[in-house]
Amino acid sequence: MKKLTALAAGLLAAAQLTACALPGGFGGAAQADPKERTESAVVTEETERASEGEETAEGMEAAETGSEAASSEPEESLEDSDLDTALFWSMGETVQMEITTGLTTEYLASLCAFPVTVRQKGEETVLKSEEDLEKLGLDALYTDALLKAVENCDVRKQKIEGGKMTVGDDKNFVILEMEDSGAIGIREFNISE
Repeated sequence: MKKLTALAAGLLAAAQLTACALPGGFGGAAQADPKERTESAVVTEETERASEGEETAEGMEAAETGSEAASSEPEESLEDSDLDTALFWSMGETVQMEITTGLTTEYLASLCAFPVTVRQKGEETVLKSEEDLEKLGLDALYTDALLKAVENCDVRKQKIEGGKMTVGDDKNFVILEMEDSGAIGIREFNISE
């Protein structure tokens, strides 16, 4: 009830401020027309009635929408799938930008889901932390072949299978993986050249 009274007072104040802009009033403010006072009283009365439990059309629509949302459980699982896809694409685009611009190992480390496996020219290295990534260095990872493959990849056309997505081509690519926590990060680098 207090909120409605405050709302009504706010509406009345707004109407009075609007009236102040009209010419002819004392000190630049117009006197409120009796008709306007009556209209504001009607608004206040209607607002009070609505707060006393009378259902309005908006309230009924909100209730119907709420019941529709509760009955659409299959759509929610579809939405979760769409959300996962969007998250993978977003992370793929971020990884694509990082690799092609080659910022810093610190920034790349924040995109990694350690431990990260690096397969390069028949050798396999496991990076367990940012320190391991720094020791290896960006030059070892960011070969011309990997840069070209990642840059030319259309991330939004990549399939997500088994919680993984590839960014690159058939020979040079990065594998993104969703962890149990729901975070997505780089799990593998595969560099053939």
